[in-house]
Amino acid sequence: MKKDLKAKSSRRRGVTTTQVAIAIAVIAVIAAVVFAVTYTPPSPAPVTITQTSVQTSVKTSLQTSVQTSVQTSVVTSVQTSTVKPTPTPVTLTIWHTYAPGSGELEAFNASVTAFQATYPYIILNIQMKPFDAARADFVTASLAGKAPDVLRIAHDWTGSLVAQGFVAPLEPYADAAFLDRYLPVAVQDYQFSGRTWGLAENINHLALIYNKDLVPTPPATTDELIKISQGITQKDATGKITQAGIVWPTTGTYWFSGFLNGFGGSIFDPARPGYPAVNSSAAVDAIQFISDLIAKYEVTPPGADYGVMMNLFNTGKAGMIINGPWELSNIKKAGINYGVAALPTVSKTGKPIAPLIGSQGWVIASGKSPEVTDAAFKFIAWITSEASQKLFIEKAGTLPSNKDLVTDPIITSNPDAAGYLAQAFKGAPFPNIPEMGAVWSPMDAALTASIPTDITKLPTPAEIQAALNKAEADILRAIGSLG
Repeated sequence: MKKDLKAKSSRRRGVTTTQVAIAIAVIAVIAAVVFAVTYTPPSPAPVTITQTSVQTSVKTSLQTSVQTSVQTSVVTSVQTSTVKPTPTPVTLTIWHTYAPGSGELEAFNASVTAFQATYPYIILNIQMKPFDAARADFVTASLAGKAPDVLRIAHDWTGSLVAQGFVAPLEPYADAAFLDRYLPVAVQDYQFSGRTWGLAENINHLALIYNKDLVPTPPATTDELIKISQGITQKDATGKITQAGIVWPTTGTYWFSGFLNGFGGSIFDPARPGYPAVNSSAAVDAIQFISDLIAKYEVTPPGADYGVMMNLFNTGKAGMIINGPWELSNIKKAGINYGVAALPTVSKTGKPIAPLIGSQGWVIASGKSPEVTDAAFKFIAWITSEASQKLFIEKAGTLPSNKDLVTDPIITSNPDAAGYLAQAFKGAPFPNIPEMGAVWSPMDAALTASIPTDITKLPTPAEIQAALNKAEADILRAIGSLG
């Protein structure tokens, strides 16, 4: 309002000045006329000036002046309002966790290229962080005030990072209508304490991947799994397995959780959220089953890790593995005739081996400027968009978090996706509470201590129980330190 009053005042002052100028001009005309009346030349006839003609002249001049002034003002105003200012350049530092040479990295790079073409003023400083080190490095950088602006995380890091104050909530940008484009389970993965802290790029989980040339039909039960595995396992003269029935990283808690659930256990006590329940008879039974596959049935190599698993499978020397969709592009490159199916039901309990159903996604670091936070949200919204997720499906075989893509032909006509979606209905919720971060190291240590790496040195039931006792005590100690 003040601006409008000022403009009107300015126009009034402009009209007064014009009036003065015109009055002076009129006086000059009258003076000339008086001179003409005094001195009459032979011709032309005398000029007669009337009051009416003077008023008409002044009025016409004033109208022309005012119209010109208003027209100029309007044109200037319209031109100013329609010219958009050039956005100020902003730089984002982004940490991703895609493995070098993977289909996921290829899809990410393609999506980033499209983003930069759309937002040329957002300059991206992209850095790769190994997945296992990303969280600790982010915490260290955050404590030092040097955190990246954007970080790709596993969803179960959410609660811990929120509790430490290292990530920013998304409510100013991601309202209910925006979040409705994602699957509800994918939205929930990044919700904690009633707020949303990240956007899911995918949903992912483990399932059974099998070599169709060795295993034409995947097993429905663990009894069938043992029988099939025994029929295809081969050893050399020293007894070393050269072709495995089934292999996975046997001391990895992420993999073990599916067996724990299948034998009737869980990571946390359902009646006491956040209280560990890994020291249970179900955990003992699950560990004993895995030990039997290694030492009793001798169908799983002792001491197998991720590298051993993928080397055997990609060289056609493993009938079955347990892994996620992120590895399918490499399996295809290896030329393996493979299939994907849900893991079998545990014959002893009638429950399915139920891996944790989670996701990977993107969060924004807290404490950033409004300009950086705004650009960061544009980036994570882009990289988790339907178009971007299609790239990941095409190049890496990932499962979408986007609701519409679940029924898209790119998924419905894809047998790999169908296999993983079948497993998704037989999975277990993946906790994202801060206490989850306290589970991994103690349980990895318990599994290393209780699952045989040498079939001549089998842990006793008492040693298995002792390892689980220690794991639970260590988890409780770590949870206590969170407070």
